[in-house]
Amino acid sequence: MLRSSNESPDKNGIHNRFFRNMSLKVRLSVLSLIVSIPLLIVITTLITQIAATQIRQDANEKLQMLNQKLADTAQIWLDFHLRTLADTTNHPDIVGMEAQRQKPHLERIAAINDHIYLVSTTNLNGKNIARNDDAPLADYHDRQWFIEAKSGQTAFQSLIGRSRGQPALVVAMPIKNTQGKVLGVSMFASYLTKLSQDVHSMQVGKTGYAYVVDAQNRVIAHPDPAYTSVLRNFSNAPAITALRQSHQGALEYTDDNGIVWGAYVSTLENGWGIIVQQQRQEILLPLKAFQSISKIILVCGSMILLIMSIVLIRNALKPVSHLTDTATAIASGDLTRRVTIKNEDEIGLLSKAFNSMTGKLQSIILSQQDQTVHLEKMNTVLEGEIASRKLIEAQLRDLAEIDSLTHISNRRKLDQFLDNEMHRANRFGHPLSLIMLDLDHFKQVNDRHGHGVGDEVLKSVARLVSDSVRDVDLFARYGGEEFVIVCTETDLKGACVLAEKIRQTVENHAFNPVEQVTISLGVAEFMPGESMDSVLKRADEGLYEAKNKGRNRVATTG
Repeated sequence: MLRSSNESPDKNGIHNRFFRNMSLKVRLSVLSLIVSIPLLIVITTLITQIAATQIRQDANEKLQMLNQKLADTAQIWLDFHLRTLADTTNHPDIVGMEAQRQKPHLERIAAINDHIYLVSTTNLNGKNIARNDDAPLADYHDRQWFIEAKSGQTAFQSLIGRSRGQPALVVAMPIKNTQGKVLGVSMFASYLTKLSQDVHSMQVGKTGYAYVVDAQNRVIAHPDPAYTSVLRNFSNAPAITALRQSHQGALEYTDDNGIVWGAYVSTLENGWGIIVQQQRQEILLPLKAFQSISKIILVCGSMILLIMSIVLIRNALKPVSHLTDTATAIASGDLTRRVTIKNEDEIGLLSKAFNSMTGKLQSIILSQQDQTVHLEKMNTVLEGEIASRKLIEAQLRDLAEIDSLTHISNRRKLDQFLDNEMHRANRFGHPLSLIMLDLDHFKQVNDRHGHGVGDEVLKSVARLVSDSVRDVDLFARYGGEEFVIVCTETDLKGACVLAEKIRQTVENHAFNPVEQVTISLGVAEFMPGESMDSVLKRADEGLYEAKNKGRNRVATTG
C-alpha cells in the first residue's frame, strides 16, 4: 500500500526533533564543540606549517653558514699561498734565473711552510733550474700547470702526492722580467692537509658532511679518505651538476638510493666547489616531533574544551534552573519561597532571579579573567623567547660579517658594502675612494716575536685605523695583514689625506715589544661604470707601488 505524500517521513524533521529533545546543557555543549574544535584544528595546522617553514629555513641557514665558513677558510688558504708564490716569483734571486741564487730562496720557502713539499723553477723548455729538495732536476714540459703558467696564467692542478698518497695542489706562475717578458715558471706543491682537517672537523648533524671538489670536479677533501685517495670524479653528482650549471645556494636532490638531501653549494674564484649537505630526513626530525606534540595538544585541547564547556554551561544555566524551579513552585502554590523584597509580585520574583544570575555571571567573569592572566603570562614568555631568538640571529649575523681576530668587518661585509656604495656612486655621481693598506715586513714580526705578538699587532693596527675613519666609512680586513677602507663621498685627494694621517698614526704608535710598525697604502678613486674587481685591483696596484718605492708611504694609481 502506497503512503500518501502527507505521510512520508521527514528525516530532517526527525533530526530536528531529536536535537530539540536534548537538554539545553547538552545542546550548548555540542554547539560550542562544533565551533571550537575546527578552530583549534585550523590553528594547530597553521602553527605546524609555520614551524615546518621555519625549521627548513633554519636548516638552510645552518648549511649556508657552514658552507661559508669552509669557503672562507679555503679562500684564505689559497690567497696566502698565491701571495707567497707571487712574492717568490718577483724576487730578484728568482728573476735572475740562476740556480745557485734560486735554490737557497726556494729552500727557505719550503722550510717556512711545512705542508709545501716541493718548490721549484723551470726554464721555458720545462726543465728544472732549481728546487728545494735534493731530488734530480726534472723535465716538466708536458705538465698542464707548466703549459698554462708559461702562457702567462696562474695555474692550478690537483694531484695525489707520491710520498704520502694524499691530495695535493700544484700552483704555478710565470717568472717575468721588468719588461713583462716570461723567463720561466715557478711552482709549489702543497698537501691539502689543512683543508682536509677542516672538512673532517665540520659537524653537520649525524648524516651530513662537507666536501670540496676542484675545477675538474675531482674530490680533493672529503670525510671518507677513499674519495680523495684517487681524486674521484664527482661530475655526475647532482650537487656538482647544479653547481656547474651556475647554481649557487641551497638546493634539494634525491640520490641513487632514494635518499633526499638538503645541500648548500658555492664556488671559489679558482673554480673549486664547496658542498655541505645533510639528509632531509634528519633535518625534519624536529618537525615530526612538533607534529606529534601538536596532535597530543589537539586531542588534549578538545577534551579540555569539552570539560570546560560542560562545566561552564552548567554553571551558566544554574540561574535559569533556579528561576524555573521558583516559578514552578510558586505556580504550584508553594508560597514559602520568599525573597527579601518590598512587594510580593512579579517584579520581586524577577529581581530574585536576576540577582542570582548576576552572581553566576560574576563567577564566570572571574574564571575568564584568570584565563586572561594566564594567557598574558604565556604571551610574556613567548615574547621573551622571540627577543632571545632575535638576539641569537643578530649574533649570527655578526659572526658572518665580523673578522674574529680584529673584530672589524670581514671580506664578506666588505663586498656587500662596496657593491652598494658603487651602485649609489654610479646613480648619483658621488665620489667614492678605496684605501688598501698592508703591514710592512709583517712576516719578520711573526718570525722574530711569534704569531701571538703578530696577532696583537694586527689588532692594535685595526684599533688605530678604526679610530681614524668616519662612521659612514667601512674598515675591513681583506686577508692576512691587508686591510681596505671604503671612503664614501670622498675623492682621491681626500682619501690620500686620510691615508697619510693613518700612516703617520701607525708609524708614531709604540707596539710593545715590537719597536716600530709601518704600513704601506694604495689609494684609488672609483670611476663610473667600473667593476669591484677593477677598483680593488687599482688600489692593490697603488699598494704595491708604495711597497716598491720603499714602504711606509702612500701611493695612488690611475
